[in-house]
Amino acid sequence: MPPETGTLRALGSRVPQPYRASGPDRLRPLGRSSKLTRKVKHVHDLNYQLKQLCENNRDGSYGTQAQRAKVLQLCAEQLHRMGYRKMTTHMLKPKHVDGLTKRWLNEGLSAGTIKNRMSVLRWWAAKVNRQNVIARSNEHYGIPDRKLVVEESKAKSVSETALEKVRDAHVRMSLELQQAFGLRREEAIKMSPTIADQGDRLVLKASWTKGGKAREIPIRTPEQRAVLDRAHALVGAERHSFHLGVTTAISCASMKARLSALA
Repeated sequence: MPPETGTLRALGSRVPQPYRASGPDRLRPLGRSSKLTRKVKHVHDLNYQLKQLCENNRDGSYGTQAQRAKVLQLCAEQLHRMGYRKMTTHMLKPKHVDGLTKRWLNEGLSAGTIKNRMSVLRWWAAKVNRQNVIARSNEHYGIPDRKLVVEESKAKSVSETALEKVRDAHVRMSLELQQAFGLRREEAIKMSPTIADQGDRLVLKASWTKGGKAREIPIRTPEQRAVLDRAHALVGAERHSFHLGVTTAISCASMKARLSALA
């Protein structure tokens, strides 16, 4: 048996393809695969370095960190498609920011989405001490202002007939609370009726709300009181939220899917 063949068999699945034996102890890539390997390595370098940057700088909530990491990976992929294939985190320049913003504007993304991504880019620049590569004002890039006045309501109403189709009592009660008090999905899942119900108002703890800001909702109608009474009867006197009272936790994504199906 030739030494090359023995080497390949000894290494087994660890031998990357396409490679061939160049001696008893060495392997070298076939044809143009070396160039391909270098290209893949460069884009992986930026993705990997951005991932490490996020892991070493855990600013904000878990949701903020996850969204930031997602946007940074998207930026790395888009920069690679735009031809910047040998970048590292410390090589961020104004031309990269200009290219990304023009791309996002051409894609027709909303002003809010683009501004959120710009804040992530500024976070990246600050962590590598390159704050000056990004203009302080978003107007410099032609990004329009947010629309603070909503032109159409995004609220969804669930009828009694639709609620009756929900078999899980805890999911049904969470949907009722969302509709009665205008709660977010996460708030309705995390809320404990025993703690939140203060008689004339609903007090939401900071750990239940978006952005970690506690808030209060007045109880004004008999219908709201009736929903809360049913919530108390469902969970009992124990101080737990709805999803902790069942064997399987209900995620926000699952709640969103169920609500969309009912709408």
